[in-house]
Amino acid sequence: MTKLITFHAYRGGTGTTTLTANVAACVARYGYRVGVLDLNWAAPGLPMLFGFGEEGVDRSLQDYIQDSSTWAAVPYDVSSCIGSGGGDGKVYLIPGAPIPRHCDSPTSASPRLTHLTQPQPLESSQIPALQGAIATLSQGLKLDYLFLDTPSGFGSAVWQTIAPSQVLLLILRPDQQDYPGTALSIQLAQHLQIPALHNWSMK
Repeated sequence: MTKLITFHAYRGGTGTTTLTANVAACVARYGYRVGVLDLNWAAPGLPMLFGFGEEGVDRSLQDYIQDSSTWAAVPYDVSSCIGSGGGDGKVYLIPGAPIPRHCDSPTSASPRLTHLTQPQPLESSQIPALQGAIATLSQGLKLDYLFLDTPSGFGSAVWQTIAPSQVLLLILRPDQQDYPGTALSIQLAQHLQIPALHNWSMK
């Protein structure tokens, strides 16, 4: 059975996405099959960390949910990130939404976008379909672990996604702005009865 582990922060820019990607690669080096799902649909960042630059990604979880395309078309095998010492370990990137791509170089004076529609944040109405997609992908890829990289804050849709997690990692900066927000996040996680809750300070 796939273990669902969520990375979340009260405030953006805390390093949650970077930490998610690095922990996924480290776990895979021990021979595990790991999926990494980017739930920050409005501003996806995980694909960039796995080497998808200006070309972006041309398929995502949104395609599967909205068009009922085959689940096998969604994930990208990015196992090369773990190097030659990973044995049978695998890392699969599951983009939540497509990344807007530039026609011109990003250094040009007025770059044009090939995707003119900005991806929209995850909504509560999409949660049942999302949970079904997660179950299908976890089973189809035979994942040992699925890591969720979530958008920051207290959005209802975000916490509905977090609720089924076996482990929740709350990422924070050691400053006065993050302390109260993280404390509220802990209370909410306890209310949801998430089995394992950990805080991770990014110094």
